[in-house]
Amino acid sequence: RRGFTSPFWPLVCSTEGVTAIEYAILLPIFMLLLFGIVELSLIMYASSLLEGGTNLAARAGKTGYVPLGMTRPQYVYGTLNSQVSGLLDPNQITIATTAYDDFADIGHGGTAGLGNPGDVVVYTASYPWPIPMPLLQGLLDQGGQGIFTLTSTTIVKNEPFSSP
Repeated sequence: RRGFTSPFWPLVCSTEGVTAIEYAILLPIFMLLLFGIVELSLIMYASSLLEGGTNLAARAGKTGYVPLGMTRPQYVYGTLNSQVSGLLDPNQITIATTAYDDFADIGHGGTAGLGNPGDVVVYTASYPWPIPMPLLQGLLDQGGQGIFTLTSTTIVKNEPFSSP
């Protein structure tokens, strides 16, 4: 004889449908994990693209080379945009350049722009990455806007080129 008698006992002991209930409980957790991995992978890839584009733009800027019909800033920003287009919207990328006389001067004053021959230039590119999943926004969102800002910084010393 059983110690517990109740009209609900057959429901408590029944194992039919347990798999469906377990699946219903675990599926949202696994889907969140899967989408989180995909989103973080895209963020890392976009960050890598931005870093590579910033490095190439800085390399283009430090030589002083300017193609015919372009200004130096157009050439540098165009180099960055051509490297990141496809995944990132080039219209949303902001790039700031600050020129200093020497590496020791970085962070103390400086002038905006690509600098002159021999100047040290800090290139900083930023991109607002939208976070589509509300649960990930709580983890990654930096300003309450559903945006994670990707930032890349490269420092170069301009080569001795002739200024136009």
